[in-house]
Amino acid sequence: RDKKRQRSEDTDAYVNGVLFGFDPNVPLEDQVEGWISSDKPTPEQLAELGLAGTAWLKEEQRNMGGGN
Repeated sequence: RDKKRQRSEDTDAYVNGVLFGFDPNVPLEDQVEGWISSDKPTPEQLAELGLAGTAWLKEEQRNMGGGN
């Protein structure tokens, strides 16, 4: 499915959980109780990650400016 999407213009969101019995066209939060979609960890999650969590706080070089 991923290879097919790479070759097409179909960029609609889908759930990559078919192997686990999920419907690819329905968000996981609508299929699993307690599931929350997130692209950034919460402060509590960062604290649990310790040093590894600090990577989330780094600013990407391309977003730092400087005109390079």
